[in-house]
Amino acid sequence: MTSKLYNKWSVLGSAVTGSATGGWDKQLSNWSGVSGLIWTSDNQATSLNVTGTYGKTSTQSSRSWEMYNIVLQYKLTLKHYSFCIMSTVLLMAFIE
Repeated sequence: MTSKLYNKWSVLGSAVTGSATGGWDKQLSNWSGVSGLIWTSDNQATSLNVTGTYGKTSTQSSRSWEMYNIVLQYKLTLKHYSFCIMSTVLLMAFIE
């Protein structure tokens, strides 16, 4: 689900099913969440997307895991060509 907060800002969030052994499948006793914030410039040439997810590794493990993703995107147009410059940072952690 994505919802606009203001002209330039949006927020997104969702629940996801987890796994009995690790990863994603249809294990309905292990739920996690995904959420994020998106900013877009007035001319829509620049955007920043910060998202993250957090949950238990599996129903068989008490370890939690989290993953964050930060994407900065800039659209550049030169004469008849369009380019998209994108930088991504991905952070993952397993927590006991």
